[in-house]
Amino acid sequence: MTAADSGTELDLLLPVVEAITRVDPTVDAALVRATVAGVAGGHAAKRRRLVQAIFERPQVLVDGQSPAPSVVGQLLLALREAGVAQVSAPRCAGCGKGLVRNMWRRGGQWYCSVCAERREPCASCERITKAHSRDRDGRALCARCTPADGAACLQAVAAAVAAADPGIPAHLIEEAVRESAPKPQQLRRLAWAVTERPDLLTGSGHDAPTHTVLLLIDHLRAWGATRIQPPSCPGCRRTVALVEYRDRARVCHTCAGKSREVECSRCGKVREPSARDLQGRPLCRYCNATNPANLKPCVRCGRRRRVYARSDDGPVCEACRTPPPIQACSICGRLAHCETSKATGLPWCVRCRSRRARCAGCSHVRLVRSGTIDRPLCAACTRAEPGFWLCCPRCGVSGQLAATVCKRCTLGDRLDQLLADHTGAISAPMQALRDFLVAGDRPQNVSAWLNRQPRARSLLSDLATGRIPLTHDTFDALEPDKAGRYLRELLVGAGVLPPRDELLARLERWLHATIDAIPDPAQRHLVRQYTVWHLLRRLRRRVAGTHANSNQCGAVRDQTRAVISFLDLLSANHLTLTTCSHTHVDRWLAVGQIRNSKAVGAFLRWATTNKLTTVYLPVQQWGGPGAHIDGDRRWEIARRLLHDHTIGLADRVAGLLVVLYAQNAADVSRLTFGHVQVTDDSVRIRLGDRPIEIPEPLATLTRELVTARTHSRSHVGSQTWLFPGRLAGCPITDGALRDRLARIGIHARETRTAALFQLATELPAAILARVLGIDIKGAVRWQRACAGDWTTYAADVSRRR
Repeated sequence: MTAADSGTELDLLLPVVEAITRVDPTVDAALVRATVAGVAGGHAAKRRRLVQAIFERPQVLVDGQSPAPSVVGQLLLALREAGVAQVSAPRCAGCGKGLVRNMWRRGGQWYCSVCAERREPCASCERITKAHSRDRDGRALCARCTPADGAACLQAVAAAVAAADPGIPAHLIEEAVRESAPKPQQLRRLAWAVTERPDLLTGSGHDAPTHTVLLLIDHLRAWGATRIQPPSCPGCRRTVALVEYRDRARVCHTCAGKSREVECSRCGKVREPSARDLQGRPLCRYCNATNPANLKPCVRCGRRRRVYARSDDGPVCEACRTPPPIQACSICGRLAHCETSKATGLPWCVRCRSRRARCAGCSHVRLVRSGTIDRPLCAACTRAEPGFWLCCPRCGVSGQLAATVCKRCTLGDRLDQLLADHTGAISAPMQALRDFLVAGDRPQNVSAWLNRQPRARSLLSDLATGRIPLTHDTFDALEPDKAGRYLRELLVGAGVLPPRDELLARLERWLHATIDAIPDPAQRHLVRQYTVWHLLRRLRRRVAGTHANSNQCGAVRDQTRAVISFLDLLSANHLTLTTCSHTHVDRWLAVGQIRNSKAVGAFLRWATTNKLTTVYLPVQQWGGPGAHIDGDRRWEIARRLLHDHTIGLADRVAGLLVVLYAQNAADVSRLTFGHVQVTDDSVRIRLGDRPIEIPEPLATLTRELVTARTHSRSHVGSQTWLFPGRLAGCPITDGALRDRLARIGIHARETRTAALFQLATELPAAILARVLGIDIKGAVRWQRACAGDWTTYAADVSRRR
């Protein structure tokens, strides 16, 4: 811990330091402070436990007796090692011996290695010894009395599985049981569970007393079991991984997190706590990201940011981290921050480390590892070590072999088995999906996805055998299953399923589910009339054949929640839209009972137009940007993006479009190759109705990004997007793009506001709307806000006396 960020923590640990100096007045206070900070520094929870334990019982520093938290024992050991002789070492609760280095803790007590072993009477021979196993009632059994019933338990489990699904071969059942329960005690518990409750294998696995039942179901489903059903979460009824045990049932991660939800001490919202502040109060993950305890002043820029690294002088933020030395890149020849290549030992820049191109040696599109900018070489052509890079005997492509063939052929063999139907043949849609997955440039990623997702393997098997239909409705019923969502995107990218606007379809399902949950029929009809026939219809007309973004769908959700909250407020006061008056609305607005008054005002204006009420709230006029506009900071960010080669190429281009051309993250994320026109002399990009020419050096960065995206095939089917996302055939989401820009110090909304404010002072509103692709009314409002419209100034002068 450095001196720059340890002041606050030492202030909290000051009572502990004073208690130690009272026990041994001759000890150096600086040594005590350093020792205490080294033991309890970094975690607020450890500091709280240490301070509370020393405050409640300071005698522990003298006698070393437990019970006490483990951090107290660690402090006693550290003080003894530092030479504080008057402080006692932690003493074993069993034999009273002083502990020198290690200690074991059980039930709040400290024990030595001998006393830490838990000895119990054997349930069979009553001999007090260490428990080797346990019977069905949980009683201990010694090593002599533990039965050797592995074969009998294996037969019992195999019989239960065969009774549930007779179509599974016996050797597959035996292999699945051995992989699920490799230890004898696990096999016993598995046999006890499935023999007592055979329905655990057919949908009731959430009640399984041991996790090996769920592992057995996953292995059987992966090998083609049709009647073995995976369990659904008892809380949300989703068929997802059940990872925690709550209230005598296994639940998913989401439901387990909801069971731990408490009120956040900062924002007041009921969420799962991510951490606690210095006073022990819970913080949600959103407030923890801005927790002052996690923000330290950077020794280079002076701003309070999260610590990215620690130098000799103090903490350093991510923007000020130490870059590699500036050298001439061995591939492109540019002077940039270069690291040493492990394959060749030569320097290479960040741009070349992540660049994919067609190899001059093997003619395959791969990551560049050596060569020149005109003749790039992949790793296989860079180092042809014996036994490492070989030619696949099946396809003839050089690469690292998995077993006897390459990774692409291995993936193809696995998909041939997984996508085959009952007759062993592959249908036409599954064949198209198989070719789509195998054609990717990274087959190892597909294999890793199949290994990590047993749910995806079972879905592919069900689609191949026809147990579930291959339609969008099937995947809609699986929502919010992430494996099903990703598989749907793969099928759309392969051309098996027709493409559609997934955000809009997800919004429609959410609207219908939210409206159906309203108990009052009249209120339900009114909300459906407003949301479906007004908000949703207006959103479809606005997107006009394109795809909706997350901001637009989120606005419809917020407006729907605000309307439901307002109608609930009317019902609580025994009012309706007809009997409600301006007095009621004004009083509720004054006391803050109406949430999101802008959305409620839009709803009341719609109701007034349809003659459902006489209450009318005027439109809230936009009064200009509310955030602070820092033009110097904007140009500083632009210079850093143009010249800092340690930042990714895609992040630099996306950030410059926000900083220089006032584009929002949603519009940048959906740019395609059709928006960019690259020629030998110029680079043009179409952000609005008319394309504009990009000046240097942004033109060079854009040309390199287009070239890299053209050669890259890491996401098969996503070559049309300039910023591809994680899902195949989909662009990056606007939220993910904002997060990536925030990591390099760019806040998209504030930076766009500063850019739009500057551009509105230099360009007329018509040209601003036509070039940047914003609404003409918004361009006029921005021009008036920055005093660019001189007609308003003339009108103000004419009205003066």
